[in-house]
Amino acid sequence: MNKIKKMVLMTLIAIGMVSCGESYDQVIDIESLGNQMKYNVIEIKAKPNTKILLKFYNNASMEIMKHNIIVLNDESKVDEVGTAALKAPNNTPDHPNIIAASDLIGPGESTELVVNIPGEPGIYPYICTFPGHYQVMRGKIIVE
Repeated sequence: MNKIKKMVLMTLIAIGMVSCGESYDQVIDIESLGNQMKYNVIEIKAKPNTKILLKFYNNASMEIMKHNIIVLNDESKVDEVGTAALKAPNNTPDHPNIIAASDLIGPGESTELVVNIPGEPGIYPYICTFPGHYQVMRGKIIVE
């Protein structure tokens, strides 16, 4: 490869114009707030039919503070999914209203979650389904 082509390729890579993997319409960093049952991001705005990447970091220090992110397509199903999670493997139930679910992670761990945003405008809640958390550890994706 000649010197000019190599410089152009290196420049494109450096500014992110050449992608080696999947592309996303948004990349959002989310963290747990210490040992509280809260996310630091509780509202995300997205456009219909887009793809977002949630990078989730659990910065709790207590072992009991395991967390995940479960995105639902129906606000009225939060309690149903949260309750079903109590008996589900890794507290992640198999439920028709779940559109995306991250791994359950412990303190100091991180995970990523790809969310394919539905085409319908609306509010899509996300919750933590570790026992007892879903009632207070929540946020919403507003699609408009």
